Amino acid sequence: MSSEKAEDSGGDSVPFFNSERLLSLTCSFTAGFLACTFAVSIVHFHTWVYRVGVVVESQKGLVPFEKSGLSADYAWDWALPSLSLVLQTHRDQGIVLGRPEMIGWQPFDPATAVPVLPQVPQ
Repeated sequence: MSSEKAEDSGGDSVPFFNSERLLSLTCSFTAGFLACTFAVSIVHFHTWVYRVGVVVESQKGLVPFEKSGLSADYAWDWALPSLSLVLQTHRDQGIVLGRPEMIGWQPFDPATAVPVLPQVPQ
């Protein structure tokens, strides 16, 4: 069997790399690449959320982003205070603030009106 042509059961010569096979291989490699990229991103995001949780549990009060030691990879300024509330296990734990240079909408003002979330039994 040559790399350019293969014979099917009828003895006719067919090209080894026809357009359907190339399309199938291209789609398979693309899907595999995207799945691997997605898996790496999920692990990276999970690690970042874990680090936010560590900062929240180890601090009290409002924690400026610059002093949190977190990377800015997933640091959406409007979401950091809300994520901090969700990750709290006690009300007196920290709330990570967004970066001060980012001015925009916030779901609540962490300095004045922190909402009380219901405690979920573990």
